[in-house]
Amino acid sequence: MLMKRRSFLASSALAVSGFFVTRSIGARELFHEAWSTLSGPSIVKNARPIPKFSLFDLPREQGMRFLVIGDWGTGGKGQAGVAEAMARTAGHYGCDYIISTGDNIYPSGVESVDDPQWKRKFVQMYHDQGLRQPFFPTLGNHDYKLEPDAQIAYSKVNPQWRFPARYYTQRLESPDGLSVQLFSLDTQLVQTAVQGAAEEQRAWLDSELSKSDARWKIVFGHHMLYSNGVYGNLKRVRDAFEEVLARHKVSLYLCGHDHDIQLLQPVGGVSYMVSGGGGGHRDTTWKENTIYSATNRGYVWMGLTNEGVHLHFHDADGEIRYAHRLA
Repeated sequence: MLMKRRSFLASSALAVSGFFVTRSIGARELFHEAWSTLSGPSIVKNARPIPKFSLFDLPREQGMRFLVIGDWGTGGKGQAGVAEAMARTAGHYGCDYIISTGDNIYPSGVESVDDPQWKRKFVQMYHDQGLRQPFFPTLGNHDYKLEPDAQIAYSKVNPQWRFPARYYTQRLESPDGLSVQLFSLDTQLVQTAVQGAAEEQRAWLDSELSKSDARWKIVFGHHMLYSNGVYGNLKRVRDAFEEVLARHKVSLYLCGHDHDIQLLQPVGGVSYMVSGGGGGHRDTTWKENTIYSATNRGYVWMGLTNEGVHLHFHDADGEIRYAHRLA
């Protein structure tokens, strides 16, 4: 019954909006928001009971804290609700930086650094809600539809947006001496099989990881190596990066693309996490390699100390639905 209702609503929405959806960014935004509302809640197929967990209350003077979101820039009520919840989480648990796993601006990215979408979908959503921490983004497939390099150039206009190149690394240190190094990949070029892109980025990542002595090495890109969402495991991205991640003992690979939240069992010592619930939602599936899975929007808080990577998995209202520690 639920799927029949979704199919009917989808057909109705397309029939009403189809003429307008290709004619302006504004019309496509309205369609995206209408579809998210009309389609009803998404589900976790084969859902299992959530494992027992305890929350982490880390001393503020220890380590480093992140919020991780992806697939967020719709400009709609869903994004706004998640942003408000993130601000509350930052106030309660602390936040030093924010990682974006891509699809930063829907439906097609931006045209320039002066694109009005920056104000509506980034500044007003996050900065004006009190989230003024540096953002470390990556590019998603939607960000490539207009001008992807405009997102890099925007770093020179807004210092909160830290995006120096299509792929880059950033070393961070906390006041108590904890070192964390981020490595951002441009997986869109890999997944679309642009000639030489996989080889170029794999060589770069291998070289940068070999030089890093950081306590925690975290790699992120928009596309997944492993996922139980609608896109599943992506072979091209796995072939490009999996061996390098395992050989250099990367702690965690973060991605979006699937509009859900997932933590999966480690493969080759690398943990895999999906955080793609910043603006929309889709069905996902709980499988044998699932540690935690959720949908209907959300985000992840990540607290790093010398002892571990501490994860809180939040729903769209900011409630913590699961917590997990990576040693």
